[in-house]
Amino acid sequence: MFPIVALDLETTGLDPSRDAILEIGAVKFDETGIIDRWHSLINPQRLIPAPIIQLTGITNEMVRDAPPIKAVIQDFADFVGDLPVIGHNVRFDLNFLKTKHAFDHNPVNDTFEIAAVLLPSAPRYSLSALVDTLEVSNLQPHRAQEDAEATMAVFLRLIDKARALPIHLLAEIVQDSQNILDWDARWFFNQVLRMRSQEGMQAREAKQRDYGVLFSEPSELLTPALKPNPVFEPLDVEEATAILSPGGPFSKIMENFESRNEQLEMLQAVTNALSNSQHLMV
Repeated sequence: MFPIVALDLETTGLDPSRDAILEIGAVKFDETGIIDRWHSLINPQRLIPAPIIQLTGITNEMVRDAPPIKAVIQDFADFVGDLPVIGHNVRFDLNFLKTKHAFDHNPVNDTFEIAAVLLPSAPRYSLSALVDTLEVSNLQPHRAQEDAEATMAVFLRLIDKARALPIHLLAEIVQDSQNILDWDARWFFNQVLRMRSQEGMQAREAKQRDYGVLFSEPSELLTPALKPNPVFEPLDVEEATAILSPGGPFSKIMENFESRNEQLEMLQAVTNALSNSQHLMV
């Protein structure tokens, strides 16, 4: 999943065909924190409307000696590279950037779209509202660098919330997202599901290290019949589900493997039936 670039723009208005970029801020980060930053004020080559000055605090004097967008866009594109990008209402920012440089090969993630799934009871999904809800900081709202870093902090909190979901629910979100065009949360949930699936397999491997493989010697096949354990140990539903999830072992050994929600539901039903000594007909 990492590294990722969080970005934010300030502009003279809302229309990419008529308005201009005033400021670009971006932060490159991984799970341990910030790797690098990129920031520049931009000379829009026009007067900044008064409401924008009031909102952002960026004045005509501040950008008078700043470079035009064509002088810095390639350096910014080099900073981003082909890494995944995140933003809040990120398509707004990308529509302005694409007038100068196409960011067509970057996985796109919108914290608005992600939060709408993970925080269904939130009253609002603006960046400032999510900063308050998730208890992260944004010392100077409506400035590009500060908003980019606030978006990063929100994104990391949303990862924690997504990883806490049951793996079968993550798989269902990923499965259903295949039918939604241009949903800027698909990559995020695919990555989180892959992380959870790998965690399940790592837990299984750790358990095998603790208890040993089933038959370490061929002669063990000739030993007396097994007897029931004195203590009943139910199966781990999430560990079982990880086997057929994207990124799980089946996806690695079977060519053209496709995870299906119905298969995951059946696997969970079988696991629960075995754990609870129930009969099950599928």
